[in-house]
Amino acid sequence: MSSLRLTTLQTQKRRTMVRQMPKTRDSSQRGRDARRSNKAHCAQRVRVNSPRQDSRSRSKNQNRNRPDATGETQHHTGHVAGKLGKNQKNKTLGVCLKLLGRYDNFPVSIQGIAQFTYPSSTQKLQSAIVQVLHKLNTQTIDMKTLTKASPANCLVNFEFGVADADTFNFLDEEELEKIKNVLKQQILPILDVYCVARYHITGANGKRKPLKFDYSMLRFAFHRENIELFLHHERGIQRIPLEDLVLFLKNKIDQELIDKQQISLTLKRLHTL
Repeated sequence: MSSLRLTTLQTQKRRTMVRQMPKTRDSSQRGRDARRSNKAHCAQRVRVNSPRQDSRSRSKNQNRNRPDATGETQHHTGHVAGKLGKNQKNKTLGVCLKLLGRYDNFPVSIQGIAQFTYPSSTQKLQSAIVQVLHKLNTQTIDMKTLTKASPANCLVNFEFGVADADTFNFLDEEELEKIKNVLKQQILPILDVYCVARYHITGANGKRKPLKFDYSMLRFAFHRENIELFLHHERGIQRIPLEDLVLFLKNKIDQELIDKQQISLTLKRLHTL
């Protein structure tokens, strides 16, 4: 996890780059067509491609552009999230990657687990979660509102990133919009989140003094009417206890759900080491 640093979340902003779709027929195919055309001309008759031949040709071209095991195709250079729809608007989302929201190397060691029930729409809950994380990325919070074990005059800035295969993308406005578009069409079974807590205290002279940061990972696992939250503290002195972090996030998510006239979460279990 040494590669997942603060600068990673700040600088790794995904940019979708889709090349022009490959031509349906390559040069060898055009050559074969030309030869067939010449033979047809010599025989003084016209050949018409049968529906069966067109079907085989379409199938071959579709297989050429089909994603392989890694979710990549020959005609796009970056990870494109979303699900290909029937209308023209949804085609801009590109090819759906099953690893969106899931980090390949999520730690096995877990220091905390929480269980919630939520009988309403999972997609609306996921939308509320990413909306809350995005808002927290733009706020400065007094540590007293998070935990009683806070130093005097201590403030915290969170930086949350959402997983995509082997990296985390900082949850800015662009990333939020992309995830919301995906959630309109599918439910994410897993939502892995990287959390950086940046602390600083303000002295009597008004100057800020940074303190050692905390780095953690969170995994939201969604089941039918049941949500599990797994927590792994990677490094730092853990100024915010995991219990307090869970309750803080729950309160923020509940407020977002209530504002949208949705049912709030019900905490069933909370256990930390």
